[in-house]
Amino acid sequence: MSKKALYNLIRMNHGTTTFALPSGIYLADKTHTSGGRYFLFELPNVNKTRIDDLVLSSHHVSVYESPTGKIDLKSQYHYTAFFHNAAGEEFRLHVFFDSRDFLVTAPLLSVLREGKYEPVNSDDLDEVFAHLATTACSELVTFLRAAQKSKAAALQLQFKELENRLEPLSSDPVKNKKEYLEIIARQIQVLDELSKISNQASDVIKQMRWLITSKEIIESGEFQSESVSEHEDESLNAEPKGTHPKDETTPAKRKDKRSKKGKVAKATPKVKIQRAISDEVADLKLKFTMVPRLAGVTQLNLLNELYVILKEKEWLVELKERTATVRDLSDLRILRSSIEKSAGELLQRFLLQSDFNNAELLNQFYHLLPENMLLLALQSNRHQLLDFLLKHNIAPLNCKNLTIKSVTYSSMTDYFFNGPASDEQKMACLDVLIKRGASLMDIDNKTGLPYAALLLFQQTHPLRAVLERNQELTLNSIQFYSKMNQVLRSLTPESRAINVDTLIENNKDSIVLLRQRIALHQQHDPKLELSLGHELVHQLETDPEISYQAGRIRREVALLIPRVREVTSKRDLANLTTINFDLLVIGINGLSSLAYIPPLEDLKRTTVRLQLAILEYLSLVDEVINFPKALVGVNLHARKESKQLKALKRRTMEIDNRIVEIKTMLTYAYRELLETHLKKMISEERSALSEAIRSKAVLDEKIAVLTQDVQAEDLQRPETGSDDKKEVSSLRSAVTFFASDARVSASSVSDNVADSDLSSGSDEKLVNTEDTNIAPSGTCLTQ
Repeated sequence: MSKKALYNLIRMNHGTTTFALPSGIYLADKTHTSGGRYFLFELPNVNKTRIDDLVLSSHHVSVYESPTGKIDLKSQYHYTAFFHNAAGEEFRLHVFFDSRDFLVTAPLLSVLREGKYEPVNSDDLDEVFAHLATTACSELVTFLRAAQKSKAAALQLQFKELENRLEPLSSDPVKNKKEYLEIIARQIQVLDELSKISNQASDVIKQMRWLITSKEIIESGEFQSESVSEHEDESLNAEPKGTHPKDETTPAKRKDKRSKKGKVAKATPKVKIQRAISDEVADLKLKFTMVPRLAGVTQLNLLNELYVILKEKEWLVELKERTATVRDLSDLRILRSSIEKSAGELLQRFLLQSDFNNAELLNQFYHLLPENMLLLALQSNRHQLLDFLLKHNIAPLNCKNLTIKSVTYSSMTDYFFNGPASDEQKMACLDVLIKRGASLMDIDNKTGLPYAALLLFQQTHPLRAVLERNQELTLNSIQFYSKMNQVLRSLTPESRAINVDTLIENNKDSIVLLRQRIALHQQHDPKLELSLGHELVHQLETDPEISYQAGRIRREVALLIPRVREVTSKRDLANLTTINFDLLVIGINGLSSLAYIPPLEDLKRTTVRLQLAILEYLSLVDEVINFPKALVGVNLHARKESKQLKALKRRTMEIDNRIVEIKTMLTYAYRELLETHLKKMISEERSALSEAIRSKAVLDEKIAVLTQDVQAEDLQRPETGSDDKKEVSSLRSAVTFFASDARVSASSVSDNVADSDLSSGSDEKLVNTEDTNIAPSGTCLTQ
């Protein structure tokens, strides 16, 4: 995701007439004490909001441009609330949310002591704090997500319209070069804007990079074809030369050797002429013609295979390992569209037929599913389809304000409690929600009670059996009763239809009984124990494209190992074909600043590059294993080596050199990426420092002149009245203030660069250090 998608959205729309905030919410553009920019939404206070002995003083939502702590790397925005108790102590609550509006971690409470906030254990209030944050943010977040969705849809529509204009030009892109390039340039602009506000920025950036590569190739005019591939054919991608004895003695090559005598002959091998992908693209097109003739699993397997090969070719061109002609680029674009269309239709057909096993095999195409697939699952009460969508993160578990048959429901839980389905259908779907982590602590609008309390309080409730079906998560869970009591205690008597004191006492008794039966353990989110390095690696490993290629590598290795004789070689083969993510984890965790961590898109790009190198290595090993076949009929003891034997030896040397290159790449690729990004960021920081110093010098000069003018004016005044003295004093104060402010600004940038150079390695604070006293400032956009 784009870590600052919401920030970019707000920045683009802040102050426009279409960005009218909900009533009572004020927006301010602010600067953090660390120098980072952020937007602060001051929320309206809820009268007499009390949690235990804590009374709510004020609360707001912050959306940061860049992370100020490690937790911000996982968060897109966070909720802050300030409380006070009867003793006058001040408390601060932070609740962090990700791009899907899920809590990133448990709520974080701290108390102000001696001017500094110190963490406080608030486990017994976590559910209430989470509910407060979710409720308080709900109206604003709903507004922002709607604006984000609307803007993204408009940009996607623009891109689609440009794509339709490009379609007829693809028949002859060389002839239509000018218009073709203009449309691609506009598409790149649209995708660039979309990437800044999209929660799926990685996919958008990948598409944009491919268009940039295509544009560069078309602009260069180097419409290479297969005929320029002689040198590469002799090296890495060719068959052993023993099978083509005439290759070395073609007239063209003899002529080349006789010409240009003035040039150094050894310079030629250093020039790597890339081979175009025309043959492979033609083969892809031919194979795709088979897709309509196939059905079911056979069609599925072919689509998966073609899609992987297609993306491989795109990666090779983007990484400049291979070249492409204009026709190749056009064919690849059409092929991608055709494959995605066929696979998307097949995936939907599997889901509608409840063939979930085969649907899981098309995970590369989940992003093509329409948004209304969730509404279809809910409206038709298909619990298996709902489970599939939640299991694979195709639909969010906490989606809000669902409109089904003209009725709006606050959540999926609300729909299954108050919707029109049969009780059995409702329970089947609620089973899925509970198993996937949905909370039953949301408040029912009719009774003012959490849904869990409704089921416990009403013994004859038609959905009560859902608790018994999920006993380990409900009736036999201490946390279930504890969280329920947290919510029940927070409810005011006016907001609930019944007295819940008896239910609270019953829950306490259940907790005591459970503690006697089971060992109490603190549940936690294992993701929070991961370092940033481990978490980024997890995202890479679970990426559909990377995981598919990893499976492909495993299958290739399994086929090769039985053909390798020596045990050492088998071990080397297994080690070399496994990407060492530990090196990446160590590198990322060793960075002293969050800004120095490369974007996930760059990490993925490097990982795919390594996977392609591993697949090339496996093909080279396979070629070496087949060398004995090429020696059949060759006299190895002849006085003069045959051309076939010479070619085979040359090929062996080329393979050895390439394997050394691949081993080096696998060892240092991530290190080189981290170092390159680190140098880039430090360079940008130093440039900012230089600019700040230049600005300070100019300002100092102006201040010096102004100071001299003030002093000269003082000398020229024989007498000054009280008003004149005040004016001169004010002028001096202004001069002093601006001088001080300029020096602080330059010093702040200088300190940041100095800190980055020191690479202190000190732990980042988990909680943001926002200003504690924030008054409602800025403009109310609703007025």
